Parts: sequence; C-alpha cells; structure tokens
Amino acid sequence: NKDIDSENNIVTKTKITLNELKNKSIWIAAGSESLGLMATYGAKVFVPLNIIVTQNNVFTAATFIAVQHGTQMFISAFSGRLWDKTAYIYGICLGIIFLGLGINLIPLVGYSTITIPITAIIIGIGMGFIQPSASAYIATNVNKSSLGLSLGFSGTLKNMSKILGPVFLGILITYFGYTNSLHLLGIGTILGIIPIVFILKIAK
Repeated sequence: NKDIDSENNIVTKTKITLNELKNKSIWIAAGSESLGLMATYGAKVFVPLNIIVTQNNVFTAATFIAVQHGTQMFISAFSGRLWDKTAYIYGICLGIIFLGLGINLIPLVGYSTITIPITAIIIGIGMGFIQPSASAYIATNVNKSSLGLSLGFSGTLKNMSKILGPVFLGILITYFGYTNSLHLLGIGTILGIIPIVFILKIAK
C-alpha cells in the first residue's frame, strides 16, 4: 500500500508540475525570446556572409557580430533594473521593436563601416532588452516549485530557435532574395508583439 501511495504521489506531483507549462507567462517570455533569437541568429549567419561575398570585407562582417554581442551584453547588464521598476513585458515588447527595426535597416543603409555598427547596436539593444526581461518575467510569474522546469523548457525553445533561425532565413532568401527576406524577417519580428498581446488578453 505504501508503494502504491508513493507511486500515486509521484504521478500527482508530475501532473501538477507539467500543468505549470500551461502558464501563459512561460509562453510569452519563452516565445518572445525565441522569436528574438531566431531573428538574431538568422541575421548573424547571413548578414556577415553577404558582406564577405558582395564586399569582400571580412573585417566589417566580424564587426557586425562583435558589436551586436557587445551591445547586448552591456544593455542586458543594466536594462534589467529599468524593467524591475516598470514592467518586464515592456522590456520584451520594446526589445522586439528594436530588433525588428535593426534588421529592417540593414538592407536600407548598406554595409559601410558606420552603418553596419549602427544596425548591430540597434539589434543588440533589442536582445539586451528581451533577455533579462523574459527571464525575470518567468521567475516572477510561475510557481517557485516549478521554476527549474519552466526555465528548462524556456531554454529548450531558445536552443531550438538558434538552429531554426538560420534555416528559416535561408528558406526565405531562397525564394524571395536577400533584401526582401531581411525586410520580411524584420517586419515579422515586430508583428510578434501581436500574439503576446493576444495571450495577455485571453488569459486574464
């Protein structure tokens, strides 16, 4: 009987824990950060590649990646405090807007040593807003007993997005060309705010 009760308790706890994955906060935060990572990793693969192929400029290609990462690290370190005082969802939505705008600007402003760092900074600001806000949004809105599960699930989605981002952008480029694909990616990223708002509304 004790063994049966123990097994029943394990099953019950497992069901309760898995039910936490229905929490809207996990899907909002993990989905928005995954969207950002898909767009960012897609751009990080094909923008430097296009710079090297069309401009034969390895330095500018490397600058794009370095500046984007550097900006993201710097902004992430300090923006979290801002969203602590306001709302994490603001950081997520504003970050998505910055990210989408930065990607859209790339084919418009070209590949000069001035414009490429500028677009990289805008993209870095976007991800620097999204990442700390998304993590904090999960941590403050889920059951503490399931925090590890929630963050682990979020991490799985984020890792998948790093793989799917370049694949998705590659498919777009195959059918629509490089310039159009970057515009589609940028606009699509910004439109990602719509399901976030929708989930917030219907899940109240």
